Amino acid sequence: MTPPARVATASLPEATEAGCRHCGLPIQGTGAFCCRGCENVHLILNTRGLGEYYDLKEGAYCFQPPQAITWKHERFDHLDGPEVRPRYVSESGEVRFYVEGIHCVACLWLLERLPRMMPGLKACRLDLSQSLLTLTLEPGTALAPVAGLIQDLGYRPHAVPSDQDAEDLQRKERRRALLRMGVAAACTGNLMLMAVPLYGGATGAFAELFRWLSLGLYLPIAFWAASPFYRSALGALRTRRINIDVPIALALILGALVSTFNLITGSV
Repeated sequence: MTPPARVATASLPEATEAGCRHCGLPIQGTGAFCCRGCENVHLILNTRGLGEYYDLKEGAYCFQPPQAITWKHERFDHLDGPEVRPRYVSESGEVRFYVEGIHCVACLWLLERLPRMMPGLKACRLDLSQSLLTLTLEPGTALAPVAGLIQDLGYRPHAVPSDQDAEDLQRKERRRALLRMGVAAACTGNLMLMAVPLYGGATGAFAELFRWLSLGLYLPIAFWAASPFYRSALGALRTRRINIDVPIALALILGALVSTFNLITGSV
């Protein structure tokens, strides 16, 4: 099965003060869309008779609508390999995807209409609380075009092995978050202990040692524990918007640079 053809050209509607016709972001230049990704999603929805998605989205408090430019475009051909496909497709023809970028009931409404967009899909249901999309395929239906269509709609699909509980992915993510918090808390506590003699008047070699030890304790915080802030901030900037993680990331980076410069130059 070949993936659904992209609509390359179309007469674009005039730009509106509300911004992009799909995501609502400000438009640079002329036109009705902020990027080709949003234009492609808009055309897919309207050519397949799913334009009412936008009416639903307006009343669903969807502050972060799906945007195709958020993710790096990936290929999913490996899912149809003879040794890989049996891992993901059960004997009953079910396949599950953990889908990133789901925000509201409008996302649920759109993804559960995948069978209307692509032949070979018999049924589709989405567990909104777990972001778990379950599809029932007809025999011989390829996985790569299905995953590609989900990505074209602005989401990021991760195929879940049929013998793996989707909660395992969530547990692993929670464990990583707890580990980051634990490392950050341990390093921060020791940083505060290092600051006690410095504020108490320590001078000379001991003061210099405590300062360099403080820098060493800060490095795991700055380069590993804080990595989710950097990824979130970078993703926001790529979509030309500002979220709460942007000033946090800037404060971490600028504070580290200034403090390291002062330590090296001896101006602390």
